[in-house]
Amino acid sequence: HEWQNAPLLRSLNAKAFISLPIASNGKIEAAVLAISSTPLPDVTKEDEQVYTLIGNQVSITLQNLNLLTETQRRLREVIASRGDDSAAVLRQWIEAPDAPRETART
Repeated sequence: HEWQNAPLLRSLNAKAFISLPIASNGKIEAAVLAISSTPLPDVTKEDEQVYTLIGNQVSITLQNLNLLTETQRRLREVIASRGDDSAAVLRQWIEAPDAPRETART
């Protein structure tokens, strides 16, 4: 197999590998590479379905991470533009999103 001559795979003593492309909005953004030091059996249709599901879940996770990062960036911009108590509340949400919150009493 030609892939066995790849320097990375050779240095890891790879006897088999699986590469899962991670796509977002129709273009490949990343890949997951799993390497085995022992030969693997042939990939079945069921295996392909599982690998596709894993790739899709990783893609969704990366998209969510990007959305979270963008939301945090925008909130920081809002905080920077405000100097009142609402900025403190937003800052608390950004810095400790899982912390318990006190509810406002009226």
